[in-house]
Amino acid sequence: MRGLIEAVESRGFSPAEVAAEALSDLDLIEGGALEPRPSLRIAAGMGALGGSEANRALRAVRRALPRRGVACVETPRAANAIRTRAARLALAPVIDAFRLREGVAETDPEFEAVAAVGSTLVHALRAADAAGGLASTERIVTGP
Repeated sequence: MRGLIEAVESRGFSPAEVAAEALSDLDLIEGGALEPRPSLRIAAGMGALGGSEANRALRAVRRALPRRGVACVETPRAANAIRTRAARLALAPVIDAFRLREGVAETDPEFEAVAAVGSTLVHALRAADAAGGLASTERIVTGP
């Protein structure tokens, strides 16, 4: 059963394809083994694979590209998989998509696009000359 689930969740086969192969293996129907297909690799940080954000992103990609195999690969630094061309998509902390250049944060040119899947971090910034630091903060403003 675990192998069937893994074929759907990680190797990108549809439930119907996996069920047909399993029934064929039991000689209940005619058919053959699943043909390997080129997959779109999604790198996910350690511990992200199987989480709600990773599953939501994986489902969205599979819906958008129904005839394409999609596979998630767990890696310590998902953003580096984009830089090394080991994966086409990455589920990584948003900070990994930026770099500092002369003290200014800018989007890393290795990334074509950055999109939010979920939110697990809070970024708190303060002006260098702010008295009292974050302890004296009265208001935090968020986006739309």
